[in-house]
Amino acid sequence: MADSIAWIPGVLLLGAAVNGLLTLCSAHRGGPKKGMVIPFALGAPWIAFALSVMAFFKVKGGEVLSTSLYQWFDGTLFTVDVAFQMDSLSAVMILVVTGVGALIHTYAVGYMSKDPGFGRFFSYLNLFTFFMSILVLGSSPLLLFVGWEGVGLCSYLLIGFWWKDGAKAQAGSKAFIVNRIGDVGFVLGVLLIISTVAASGKSVHDFASLEAFATGDGKAALESPFIGSFSVVEVAGFLLRLGAFGKSAQLPLYVWLPDAMAGPTPVSALIHAATMVTAGVYMVARLHFLFVMAPTAMAFVAIVGALTALFAATIGIAQNDIKQVLAYSTVSQLGFMFAAVGVGAFSVGIFHVVTHAFFKALLFLGAGSVIHGPHEEQDMRKMGGLIKIMPITGWTMIIGSLALSGVPPFSGFFSKDEILASTLHPHPAFPGGIGPILYVILTIASLCTAFYTFRMVWLTFFGESRVDPEVRKKAHESPAIMTLPLVILAVGAAAIGFLGVPHALGGHNVFGSFVRQTVTSEVEAAHEGSGALLLVGIAVAIAILGVLTSYWFYRVRPSIPGRLFAGLGGFGRLVASAYRVDALYAKTIVNPLTRSAKRIFYEVIDVRFVDGLVNFFGSFTKGLAGLMRLFQTGAVRTYVFFMMIGAILLVWSVFSWS
Repeated sequence: MADSIAWIPGVLLLGAAVNGLLTLCSAHRGGPKKGMVIPFALGAPWIAFALSVMAFFKVKGGEVLSTSLYQWFDGTLFTVDVAFQMDSLSAVMILVVTGVGALIHTYAVGYMSKDPGFGRFFSYLNLFTFFMSILVLGSSPLLLFVGWEGVGLCSYLLIGFWWKDGAKAQAGSKAFIVNRIGDVGFVLGVLLIISTVAASGKSVHDFASLEAFATGDGKAALESPFIGSFSVVEVAGFLLRLGAFGKSAQLPLYVWLPDAMAGPTPVSALIHAATMVTAGVYMVARLHFLFVMAPTAMAFVAIVGALTALFAATIGIAQNDIKQVLAYSTVSQLGFMFAAVGVGAFSVGIFHVVTHAFFKALLFLGAGSVIHGPHEEQDMRKMGGLIKIMPITGWTMIIGSLALSGVPPFSGFFSKDEILASTLHPHPAFPGGIGPILYVILTIASLCTAFYTFRMVWLTFFGESRVDPEVRKKAHESPAIMTLPLVILAVGAAAIGFLGVPHALGGHNVFGSFVRQTVTSEVEAAHEGSGALLLVGIAVAIAILGVLTSYWFYRVRPSIPGRLFAGLGGFGRLVASAYRVDALYAKTIVNPLTRSAKRIFYEVIDVRFVDGLVNFFGSFTKGLAGLMRLFQTGAVRTYVFFMMIGAILLVWSVFSWS
């Protein structure tokens, strides 16, 4: 079984390669037939999921599975193998990646059935899942980084899949560039840790040996001063968190994710709800033994996470595009996850990763079904009454909305409640006094979440239909291959939370106990058993208040939102425009860099220097060739004349020397 975990990424890579070759070989015929693509497109993720389940039961029994394929390189500072490892943390993540991923692949067969790029799309989708499995199962920071960069590449390919549309191509480029900014921090952080280990004369080649170093002989080296009063591990922590902020769309690097909705809806569900955007949270949990040594960095991350959660939630209230609402919701929920890991509740953050994967994938796929039904309409103001036409889509999305809002007993309630409770629980790695502030911020964000989520439900599925009459005649429920994944995800969104019933509600938090087999630290252990019935009651009251308020605004008194928005004036327009952060970035960063690139790198360096140098040598060569034309005329008399001149000069030179 240990050796078989290498087949999890293996079958995914095989699916990507086969579909890629089929697409290339049949490009002249307009692409491969769907019947040739589907077996590999769906077979790869489902087989990977089956292998993950079998391996999970071994890990559940207390084993840690590991296998090494070959030595990647043997360097002076460290040795790295292409090796995979499955412990309780990676087991949870790989089940999400392959299980939810397989359902999204299945849904995508129906969603993309009429797209001419069907084979290319599934080649990219399989390739993305392959890199995500490398990220999760890689046994070393450098192998994790291979998966980290791979999913970044695939997100570029998938977001800009419809590249002939300039806006969609630009959205893919934006995601790629913003992620690269964060990845600079990730690379520098990893190299700083590796160089510190090497300077101590130790050898680190995987996470296990790095943890042994950090908690043993190397602790003093990592805690030694590096910049001013900041230690090596604190600086590395800040750098690694920069990478996490880019990948997981936190302030100020969140701007790529809302634009990423330009890709096909299955891409939004897979990359920006269930897998890629949670990679930063996973990385922090995987390197928890380093972060608990850097309390300042942890406090910084918790604060940024909480602010991101509230910031994005307020934007979500004012959006009318159904996918944009879910996009900002994803940014906000990622903020909750970072707040959890920032206060040291690593298993709680991972629990929210799992519950979020189910209900947010469900909501994105449901949104895709809604868009697919009324023929590519995304504006909720032009919907309404769709529950009668699309009952399966509607009721499954309501379940997902209840989970996202934190209404018991749906999954989001259990994970979000634990996050709120964890902010108030004192522990040695987090400075006192900030916890209550985080709690208040996240509670307000929870209220906003429940409000905008059910605003989406009321506007989309209930009330009078605002769908164009001609479009309404053609609106329909999605086919079974799209609705079946919705039903399965809805069951998960409703039930998966019971794995983490907290002690305050009489549960044993099976999920937390399982993850803590790997995430072992005093800080994490301090959160076990945290929470109180009063906090649970407040969380439930906040969720219900948000739902009821949205019901009053959009079902009982639908005229109120318009008047309220008009009363807010410029501030309302500012929120609706996402606080014009993109415009600010364009004015202060993008446009100055573009002008500098044009005036310095293009007009001076490229045109004047490079092109000028090339043109000089070209003109010189051309002039030299023109001179030679005087001698190379092709006329025999000319050649005889120069031969005579040469002979005379030769005779003259001989007599001169003699």
